[in-house]
Amino acid sequence: MRKDDEGLEVLMDEVAELVAWSSCVGIPTLSVYEKTGVLKSYIPALHKIVTAKLASYYGPAPQQPTLRLFAPHHPLYIPPPASTHSAPKTNPDTVTVLLLSSTDGRETLVDLTKTLAEMAQNGKISPQDISTKLIDAELSDMLTTPTSPPPEGAEPESSDTDETTVERDQLSNGPVMKAEPDLLLIFGPYVRLDGYPPWQIRLTEIFCTGDNSSSIMGDSGEAVEYQRFLQGLWRFAKAEFRFGR
Repeated sequence: MRKDDEGLEVLMDEVAELVAWSSCVGIPTLSVYEKTGVLKSYIPALHKIVTAKLASYYGPAPQQPTLRLFAPHHPLYIPPPASTHSAPKTNPDTVTVLLLSSTDGRETLVDLTKTLAEMAQNGKISPQDISTKLIDAELSDMLTTPTSPPPEGAEPESSDTDETTVERDQLSNGPVMKAEPDLLLIFGPYVRLDGYPPWQIRLTEIFCTGDNSSSIMGDSGEAVEYQRFLQGLWRFAKAEFRFGR
């Protein structure tokens, strides 16, 4: 990815387009993998850009789907209300966006292995208890985020800015993302997972756009195109799922 402000702006606009397209075709959950993880440092700005993009598709805020934006090991970002007298919501839909980077792939698995080994050595867990089910549960935990807003009267955490964050542990009501995505779109010339968490795509349909440039995949140029997005959906609709049979 280009490291200047223009490159970051292009990247966030691409993500905003993907969120809007996904929402318009009825996709409620979307994970975006960008190797460097730069998006995680700009969650409030990204939320604002995505909201503006949704406004261009849906209109005013009451007509837009509710946007939920988070990243593993990050609190759920909830912006302050624009007005205390805002109109009631007329769109009941929700679009959830998960930001992933290379640290959520191999590094996460390495850290989990070290943690389980230390717990076994210290007698906090029996080696017999370390199973595939346990590992899957721990790896899937990074997709867990609150599914409801803070209770009325609850005071948010203090912050140096006007944004409000809610820790996942405070309101965790279960995962809002599927453990494994149904479709993986790769905006690039060839299939390259490039550090994407492999345990999440065992049963995932993969579609590569074949494009030569993409900010998301790390090259300069804006390559996230609507026609490529539709091609991926059409390919997915025609796919046969044998699940190993």
